Amino acid sequence: MLGFACICKSLNENGKFRTITVKSASKLSDKERLNRLKSIAVDNLYNTLKILKWCVANNIHMYRCSSDLIPLATHDLGNWAWWDDKDIINMCNQIKSFAEVNNIRLSMHPDQFVVINSDKFKVLESSIINLVYHNKLSEMIGNNTLVLHVGGVNGNKVTAIERFMTNFKLLPTNIKSKIVLENDDKSFSITDVLYICKTLNIPMVLDLHYCKCYNNNEDIYELRQDIINTWNGRKPKVHISSGKDFITDRSHAGYIAVEDYNCVLEFCKNDFDIMVESKEKDLAILKLRK
Repeated sequence: MLGFACICKSLNENGKFRTITVKSASKLSDKERLNRLKSIAVDNLYNTLKILKWCVANNIHMYRCSSDLIPLATHDLGNWAWWDDKDIINMCNQIKSFAEVNNIRLSMHPDQFVVINSDKFKVLESSIINLVYHNKLSEMIGNNTLVLHVGGVNGNKVTAIERFMTNFKLLPTNIKSKIVLENDDKSFSITDVLYICKTLNIPMVLDLHYCKCYNNNEDIYELRQDIINTWNGRKPKVHISSGKDFITDRSHAGYIAVEDYNCVLEFCKNDFDIMVESKEKDLAILKLRK
């Protein structure tokens, strides 16, 4: 199964999402600000539903929702209780129902500012606030997967890993149950992440491009079954992309190189779902199918 993330270029404006800055929102009256925030949120959720319908029409049943569907959700804006708004609830219910009926596998990937293993209290506090938002929205739309990276090394990888596991245990159970951990392109390799996942009993998503960028000479085929086992019976997932200018370029190219796709297919053997992380989003999947 192939999937893509967030923007759907085939839908033009209906495949994009709106936002607003804190500075712009702060210039509005309380009533104007709430109306603007609600309008943006409802539009974003409506476009998400449009994207899901496009996915079904094009036989795509895996989709990563944008983290920015609810504008300024993690900021203290007084009475912005978006989760209690009837129009937002209605749109979320439509997304949840449509995804369930059409067997669409949803996920979300909180941004790089979510650093669970930070040694700074304010960063950890902000990360938890961000995860609470993602969890609340996830439960409203029927998503049960939040993909995270381990975080920073801060001079000592062993300590950083221990701090991740310690801080992870502080999270609410309904958040912990959704977290899937991914290897990254400069700090934590497959074996690093696999160790954490086995210890905490959480799934690992393998990013094959990041493995090319940063690894400890691991043999992905030797680790394949261990990665599958972390999913405890759920179908595991891999991420694929190609380097923009060269094989180990950490920046993603617009499309997937044929050799990278063939490598992924050989590794997956129909046992994994494949999330395409290319700049051209859905267009990259359509090109792969050709």
